[in-house]
Amino acid sequence: MSGRSPLLRVIGLLGAHRGRTAVTFGLGFAVIGLSTALPLVTRAVIDDAVLPGRTDLVVTGVLALLGLAALRWACGSLRRAAGGVIALDVEYDLRSRLARRLLALESGRSDALPTGQVMSRLGTDMGAIKGFLAFGFLYGVINALTAVAALAQMAFLSPALTLAVLPTTVLFAVVAVRYDARQRAVFRALYAKEGDLAAETEETAAGIATVKALGVEDLRQERFERVSAGLMTEGLRAARLRARFGTPLGALPALGQATILWYGGHLVIDGALTLGTLISFNAYLLLLTGPMYLLSAMTGVIRRATAAAERVFEILDRTPAITDGPLTAPRPPEGPRGARVVFEGIGVHPEGASRPVLADVHLAVEPGERVLITGPNGAGKSTLLALIPRLTAPTTGRVTLDGHDIADLTLASLREQVAIVPQHPILLSGTLRENVALGRPDAPDGDILTALETAGALDLLDALPGGLDTRIGEHGDTLSGGQRQRLAIARALLTHPRLLLLDDALSQVDAATAASVVTRLTTALPGMTILTTGPGALHHLTTRTIHLANGRTATPSRAMAGMRGADER
Repeated sequence: MSGRSPLLRVIGLLGAHRGRTAVTFGLGFAVIGLSTALPLVTRAVIDDAVLPGRTDLVVTGVLALLGLAALRWACGSLRRAAGGVIALDVEYDLRSRLARRLLALESGRSDALPTGQVMSRLGTDMGAIKGFLAFGFLYGVINALTAVAALAQMAFLSPALTLAVLPTTVLFAVVAVRYDARQRAVFRALYAKEGDLAAETEETAAGIATVKALGVEDLRQERFERVSAGLMTEGLRAARLRARFGTPLGALPALGQATILWYGGHLVIDGALTLGTLISFNAYLLLLTGPMYLLSAMTGVIRRATAAAERVFEILDRTPAITDGPLTAPRPPEGPRGARVVFEGIGVHPEGASRPVLADVHLAVEPGERVLITGPNGAGKSTLLALIPRLTAPTTGRVTLDGHDIADLTLASLREQVAIVPQHPILLSGTLRENVALGRPDAPDGDILTALETAGALDLLDALPGGLDTRIGEHGDTLSGGQRQRLAIARALLTHPRLLLLDDALSQVDAATAASVVTRLTTALPGMTILTTGPGALHHLTTRTIHLANGRTATPSRAMAGMRGADER
């Protein structure tokens, strides 16, 4: 589907709601039929009742008009309600698909899209697509068919009068098409600027402490105003475009009505047209120009939706490089025994980088081993650990878990046996319990407390007023860096992994606390395989050290690790 027009792809999403879509169009066709019947009843009342003086027929005609109008109002209300529900359902489905794709993309590619741009796609762009489905497509199709029906009735009532107003109608359509053509580029640029502003706002809010500490508030303010000015410029372009085309689009229907009154009035005076037909014809002109005017106004909705759909499908069309394999990673029946991990000729060379991060790495880690990986900054230590849960993928070589190529395993079965604690862990804005139990939401409080004790974080319960139910703020900002690291370790331990990866996970903890945490881990995790990076107390946790450095460095034991590269990943 990626080769199709973005709007056609959005319309294709209605296929999952065929029943309600059919009902919506059925109600729309009923509205069209009732709308085109009303002027004919008006003509009959005037020509056959009012002018001959038939009071009884006037009453009957008025009652018929009121009944048809009430029925049209009811069908129109139901149609709008049904169309709105369908648009909301499609918006929900599409937003869910977008969220799943963002979660499926490997971190390097999802991180390349600024947070503000992601928020813009999940918010503003989704609103534009919903507006298109509710008012641009469903409503637009009904309006187009109404205009066709009105024009057909006009030609039936008076071909000569129809030809007289046709030039005005054609000119109206030409102006509307030109307006439509100009809007696409304007609204795509407008949405891009909105995303830039959202990204700038999010970045400033997240780094406000750093901005203040460096005393660069004025600099950030100037940057924000520059981005905001760019959005204002695009908004003014859109406003000028609306002003330029809005006047003729509003004036042309009035010109057509004047033509009817002048030419049609002469036809009535000459006896070539009845008064009821003239009034009915004028009603059909309003029925024609009304939908056409709405259709021209909808071009903005359509163009906004086109730009929004392009931005949304830009993400949905990205193919994740890391996907499920066909096999389920086996777990030993006797419990969480440590896993065996082997790196076979691993190379990692990011696209666009001048040199690889890792090159020809060979390393075997046996079950229950506790291996410390050392090396200078940029040696690729974090990248090596990230390969195991497949947060990133090797360019060459492979990683095996208990003899199985991890690329052949489902991501869920692999990651439930591996836990990684990064140097800068991310906590959620929920409670302490929700954060620790993130990987195991059904964990009882007893297991949570045990994990906190092992991670040396049990003292947090005394410091927090609500204990496990204390809300810890956005990203855990109410906690210190060391507290966040210990909570992240507890979160990892609660999942009972067979392989624990500690990526400089105690770097923000003081020496005494770090030593205490290491002692607890050593005692509480018998048989678990542990790979760590970082200096200090972690040396006491490990049984073997592997050094990553430029060139190749042989280890005293059976494994070898080599590295030629640049930035740590």
